[in-house]
Amino acid sequence: MECESCNNIMCEECIKSLKKRDCPSCRKEQFVFKQSILARRLIGTLPADCPNGCGEKSTIGNIDQHLRKCPLRVHVCQVDKCPFEGKKDEFLQHLVESHDLVLIRQYDATSQSTIEEENKTQEVESTEMSGKFNLNFDRVGSMRNEKGKLARLGESGKYYCGGPLETDCMCCNGYCGPGNGCNCQYCMKLDMQVRMVPKGYLVNREGAMCRKGTTSNYYCGRLCMKGVAFCDGYCGPTNGPACPSCKLINTQANDRYRNLI
Repeated sequence: MECESCNNIMCEECIKSLKKRDCPSCRKEQFVFKQSILARRLIGTLPADCPNGCGEKSTIGNIDQHLRKCPLRVHVCQVDKCPFEGKKDEFLQHLVESHDLVLIRQYDATSQSTIEEENKTQEVESTEMSGKFNLNFDRVGSMRNEKGKLARLGESGKYYCGGPLETDCMCCNGYCGPGNGCNCQYCMKLDMQVRMVPKGYLVNREGAMCRKGTTSNYYCGRLCMKGVAFCDGYCGPTNGPACPSCKLINTQANDRYRNLI
């Protein structure tokens, strides 16, 4: 302990034994004493051995941290006033043999809590993202992608989880959706699975299925290019000019979506 007046360090037991409440150092009457941070830090650096006898060499300040994971720590069973006590391996075996149903219930409760927390977090992230970009999600059309993230149908009919894209994107804000535009490889795979597209197809940013033509470029075959020179107005479908969305797919197919082809 230390005196707030002179900051001299004193023994707590000695202070309690004083007949007068005067500081024995500065003689201040009715002095106030407090815990000394300096003394606590110094004491915390003193060496300490594990009291369980595992041989761990630590310090007074860190010994509690070791005791939580000490291999010789004795665990006390707390299930239905069970009297069992034992070391880690013995304790785990006891739980499995004597309290297996309790373990299963606890696991189910923890798993459900984790799922609900993830859903709540993603709901908040999606809401924030929607507000940021003034977009609305389809709250009904939602599924989990392969990464485990909750993905929702956007304005384009594609799935978006709102997370960052795996590779840099020159055409959007770098996020998967959240309402339109490019999506991550996991949400693209979800698009392909839901639409049951044939092998080799992808879904461009406008929600149109596209595939490679004879020129190795992707085409969606839509009538969306009226007025484009040397074009019949269609994107492909086997050669010729491609629409802007399929041009992007040509680039993305070689990096972001290369594992899906």
